[in-house]
Amino acid sequence: MKKTLVTLVAVVGLLLGLKFVFGGGSDPAPVAPSRIVTDTGGELREISIHLVPEAAFAHAAWRDFLRGLAGDVDVVVVCENGEAWEKSRELLSEWRIENLARFHPRFLHAALTPWNRDRMIVTDRILFAPPAPHRGGEKRKNEWKVPWVLAGFGRSVEIAPFHFEGGDLIATGTHVFATEVLASRNPTISREDLGRLIEKVCGRRLVWINGPVPEHHIGMFLTPIDDQTVVVGEAEGEMAPALDHVAETLRRKGFRVHRSPLVTTEQEYAWITYNNNVISGKTIFLPTYGIDLDARATALYESLGFRVVPVDVRGLYRLGGTLRCLMHVLRRN
Repeated sequence: MKKTLVTLVAVVGLLLGLKFVFGGGSDPAPVAPSRIVTDTGGELREISIHLVPEAAFAHAAWRDFLRGLAGDVDVVVVCENGEAWEKSRELLSEWRIENLARFHPRFLHAALTPWNRDRMIVTDRILFAPPAPHRGGEKRKNEWKVPWVLAGFGRSVEIAPFHFEGGDLIATGTHVFATEVLASRNPTISREDLGRLIEKVCGRRLVWINGPVPEHHIGMFLTPIDDQTVVVGEAEGEMAPALDHVAETLRRKGFRVHRSPLVTTEQEYAWITYNNNVISGKTIFLPTYGIDLDARATALYESLGFRVVPVDVRGLYRLGGTLRCLMHVLRRN
């Protein structure tokens, strides 16, 4: 009897081993959800940008940012074509940017703008494109193809299950934040279903900021510092109640909230804001405007433990965005 049991165990083990080798022995391990790349946390290791030599309004911002960027950060550069890349290399040399070998060109073969942020949601494995091209001019429509230009190197491209602009979302290691602006882009999806879709795409817990919010990209008035701390813009005049509402909503949700200066202008979407920044570890690349408020914003972020690198955005902000709008972080430490 003992011999029979030993033989039976051996046969079963052999069959299980064959099923493991040839497949069908068990269900495949579930694939972990993708996770949106955060706006805070580790140091930058790889970013993507659009370099457009003719867009002189962005040159000062690129010069200051790239000079301050660590010399071993990989920079994936989307250009119109090879000629545009050669002109971009000349600019990088003129700006005295070190280690040009880390700049990797990709060609769209179509005209584009410097505004990189809105074309996709970047996660650790997937680049999510919006369901439809931007409704702006021809260049912005062309940019819908950028995620496919950046695909590869461990990342695929998928169409997101909801409409968005990349500036509509901002993330920490545990949360992704969104406002009524993103909801308004998806009027046919219930709030509950949209929330589930956002969490599925981003792989992080959604923090909705409902109610009367500024009608602009969330990164223009909200900066996550870590999983518990945020900086919210603070303005005078008509915008003040909406920004105060954002700050109070996040306080009620348990976040520590600091306020930074924000000034709207008579031109729609043209804000003087210090929230549209880029963080790399304990370094913050901070938009500056050549005004007294620059010092106040610098002091705030220094008090939060950051080394501040000023970035001149005077040529940018009247076009409706500043530094974060120009790039995507592809990878952090």
